[in-house]
Amino acid sequence: MQDRELKKWLLQPGGVVERLRQLQSTGTTKTSNNDLAARAGWIPSKVSKLRLGQQTPTADDIRSWVAATGGSEQDEHELLVMLADAERHTTSFQKALKKGQAAHQQTYNELVEQADVVRMIERSFVPSVMQTREYATAVLTGSMKLHKTADDVAEAVAARMQRRKFLLDEKYRFEFIIDETVLTRRVAPPEVMYSQVDRILEYMDLPNVRLGILPVYGTFHDVVRNSFELYGKIGVVETYYDDDELDADGWTAHANAMRDVWQDAVEGDEARKLLRAAMKYHASDMNKS
Repeated sequence: MQDRELKKWLLQPGGVVERLRQLQSTGTTKTSNNDLAARAGWIPSKVSKLRLGQQTPTADDIRSWVAATGGSEQDEHELLVMLADAERHTTSFQKALKKGQAAHQQTYNELVEQADVVRMIERSFVPSVMQTREYATAVLTGSMKLHKTADDVAEAVAARMQRRKFLLDEKYRFEFIIDETVLTRRVAPPEVMYSQVDRILEYMDLPNVRLGILPVYGTFHDVVRNSFELYGKIGVVETYYDDDELDADGWTAHANAMRDVWQDAVEGDEARKLLRAAMKYHASDMNKS
């Protein structure tokens, strides 16, 4: 995940964020967040995000920060050099992603392993930890074509399959809300879709799994705008181009959204009816010439 790697780079000891904080607290004009924002012409939340490494500063941001805190030309020069290094690091990460998806999948394995509770709302695909090998192959093949990555689909699928073991470990708890359309959307042949939905039926009976389905013809109090995943206190929002990591406020907003969306989801026997209906739909097209 690009944002996660860049944030690590910004927050490393002696890095950009530490230098910005030092200037604010020890500069010639020891400056509060509100004062710094006013001098730079920013809203106060921007100062907080820059201090926490939740927003990557631009060169102009660096210049404004140095000026507002009474820093020197040398401070400005050193910070701009460090920023250029961070940007080169980001470019290197993007190039690494182009080489394939397997390492990216391993990153998500680590996120699951480090979390005690994993929560997902999925509007496009079956949650990754529930995917069959054949379904995952179809999804990751599509991702390879979209992002023009190297063809390491087999390795990426193998990495994703490692994630399923956590479902069988009761020290982990999983909560999934899935759009009903995910169950019927043909991202793979009907035989693959049938087996995939059947697998969800099996997993929903695990004691550490809570599954809800948002029915097509349901009444909705909250509109789910996009898929997202919460791994403990780490949140990721899926976009067309990338996976974006949430800051603390974003995590809270998405956790609250998922809590509220449960009232619109069906669970238990009602969810099983929708799953079996999807299987019937796929079965009707199986083995057709």
